[in-house]
Amino acid sequence: MYRNPSCLFVEFGAGLRRACIQGKVLLLTICAAGIGGTFQFGYNLSIINAPTLHIQDFTNETWWARTGQPLPDHLVLLVWSLIVSLYPLGGLFGALLAGPLAIKLGRKKSLLVNNVFVVAAAILFGFSRRAGSFEMIMLGRLLVGVSAGSSWAARRPGPCCWPAAWCPGCSSWPPCPCFPRARATSSLTVETPR
Repeated sequence: MYRNPSCLFVEFGAGLRRACIQGKVLLLTICAAGIGGTFQFGYNLSIINAPTLHIQDFTNETWWARTGQPLPDHLVLLVWSLIVSLYPLGGLFGALLAGPLAIKLGRKKSLLVNNVFVVAAAILFGFSRRAGSFEMIMLGRLLVGVSAGSSWAARRPGPCCWPAAWCPGCSSWPPCPCFPRARATSSLTVETPR
């Protein structure tokens, strides 16, 4: 008997049933959900920690080349803090931009237009050393934040993140049929009647 390695046994009710999942389709779905989902936001929040010393040295070298004297340590730290904090500030601006952009272009087109911010930020990051400008890194972080805030706010709202094919009634909000008897309260909790 041939055993498919991509099949697994899932418990349904009282017994076990075999559920076959196509390996390539599953892998592509995981990649699309990860890369198109929250991966890019977490990546851009955490990636800034690795090149800390390199960016601080670049800032100091750039300042030295411009003025002939090094930047004091407390100002290097201030510039570094600005570079780090411009990402969430850009996220705020992007979230404010997402609504009007989604109304004017629609959600899908606004998410496609949103890629312009990321491409512009990548160009700024790539040419900042050649141009000798740490300000390009600052502007790039702001643009990446605008992209993150805009794409996060332009997504379909609701507690259910599954595609409509997996959960047919989830395209209507509220209520979501995944939580048919749940009601939102004034706090951040969700109460379910017993």
